[in-house]
Amino acid sequence: MQDSWLSRKADEIQKYTDSNNSKCFFDALKTIYRPQSPGTSPLLSADGSTLFTDKNSILKRWTEHVNSVLNKPSSINAKAIDCILQVTINTSLAEPSKESEVNRERLWRIMEKFGYPDKFISMVHMFHDGMLSRVRWRLLRYLPSH
Repeated sequence: MQDSWLSRKADEIQKYTDSNNSKCFFDALKTIYRPQSPGTSPLLSADGSTLFTDKNSILKRWTEHVNSVLNKPSSINAKAIDCILQVTINTSLAEPSKESEVNRERLWRIMEKFGYPDKFISMVHMFHDGMLSRVRWRLLRYLPSH
């Protein structure tokens, strides 16, 4: 059915091409390559016997599919998990280090070297200082006091 429609449409497009009718040519092309409609695509039931077209049935079918894929019994061996070594959490990784901070003076020199306007550099400077103070303030709120 689809092949016969496409064959007829190809003949129609060829006719428009031969007659130099560009408007009808592009209109016919749009019927083949038109943007997809914003609606939902039909979906088959799990056994493949029913075609769902309404939105609620499609959503129920997707829910059923996701549950069947995700809610499977675990095949992980509990003894294998017990054999895995437990490692203590390294909390020092959460603390900011001096090496990770941006060298501000070097950043300003690089920006000057590449010809950034002084006004832009001063704006970045203010933004950087403001962000750095916010980050430090937030870290101080969450770090435990000694």
